Amino acid sequence: MRVISWFWGVIIIGIFLVSSSLFYSNYLVSRLAIEEEHRVTLLAKAQEFIGNTTDTNCELNFILENILKGNESVPVIFADKDDHILEHRNIIDTSWSEEQQKAELAERLAEMKASDVPPVMIQLLGIPESAPVQLFLFYDESDLLKQLRWFPYGVLLVMGVFILFVFAGYALTKRSEQNKLWAGLARETAHQLGTPITGMVAWMELLKMESLTPQDREEYFLELNKDIARLQQIADRFSRIGSKPDLHLESPSVIIERSVNYMSRRVSQRASLQFQDQLPQTCRVNLDPLLMEWVIENLLRNAVDALPDTGGKVMVRTFYGKQEEVIIEVEDTGKGITRAQASRIFRTGFTTKKRGWGLGLSLSKRIIENFFGGKINLYKSELGKGSVFRIILPENRNFEP
Repeated sequence: MRVISWFWGVIIIGIFLVSSSLFYSNYLVSRLAIEEEHRVTLLAKAQEFIGNTTDTNCELNFILENILKGNESVPVIFADKDDHILEHRNIIDTSWSEEQQKAELAERLAEMKASDVPPVMIQLLGIPESAPVQLFLFYDESDLLKQLRWFPYGVLLVMGVFILFVFAGYALTKRSEQNKLWAGLARETAHQLGTPITGMVAWMELLKMESLTPQDREEYFLELNKDIARLQQIADRFSRIGSKPDLHLESPSVIIERSVNYMSRRVSQRASLQFQDQLPQTCRVNLDPLLMEWVIENLLRNAVDALPDTGGKVMVRTFYGKQEEVIIEVEDTGKGITRAQASRIFRTGFTTKKRGWGLGLSLSKRIIENFFGGKINLYKSELGKGSVFRIILPENRNFEP
């Protein structure tokens, strides 16, 4: 839904920017067209005045000549009523041959006559005994005006192609992320199933021992049943990823303690898992127990994997924050991560493990922030000393035991 809103937001902003650009460009084009029309009218009046005046004033002639020569951009053709070209400006290239120049002038005159722009008439009185002579000044838009008229549409085309490439790249990126997500989800499924299955295999091997006492056998059967129940929980977890979570007022301490106890017997002996609970028994948070256990187990598994070969400690702490929110910290004495890695730690597909798929923390962030309304972050990390992940959850203060 957010992607769709973002998409339409970009479309609306793009339409507004393009419309504004087109409107302002058309405004400039119309102003320049009026300016060129005034310039051509002034040119025709100057030509008419020169043809009709007998004043030999040098200053006046100088001004009129500069008006005639001042037009360096608008293509104009002076012609009589029989279409005989008398003068022209800004049309032909002087390097062309005489035949090319004549052909070009004839073609441009035909285009100017066929256009919607009416010519400017010049009335020459001539000598007293002769009839007045009518000349016509035909003109066309300057190259600058034509370029300015088509410029916004060129920009619109470039913007359209650019936006097309952006959305194509975005679609490819999303598809790549989805493929990575599916691959990571498959890996995470195998990873989740691996712990109880490995435990079941171990308990089955122990149950085959002939030297078992009835008490040992009962204990192993109990642990075997726990792993079987865990397989059912894993199936329930994955079924809830794409659906609305079933939230209840739960004690976070009970959920965390259950997860720590389960993981402590199924991780390497080099890892020491400890739980330090400072929350009161009355503390309750809106949670889905299965999903919360998943988050804690992800953090515990990552913490254990970060420990050196010589072993180390993983401490889980719960306490109230300054705003009386529930805080859960998972601290390890592992290798730590760099600042560059810390900025990408929750991205789907990013992992510091050789065989990881980078899905555990991404799913944990989605569960905590989207489902439970809390926050999860890497609180601190130091190379060679370890890391601390922190979860912040809002407590339900209206709960009464």
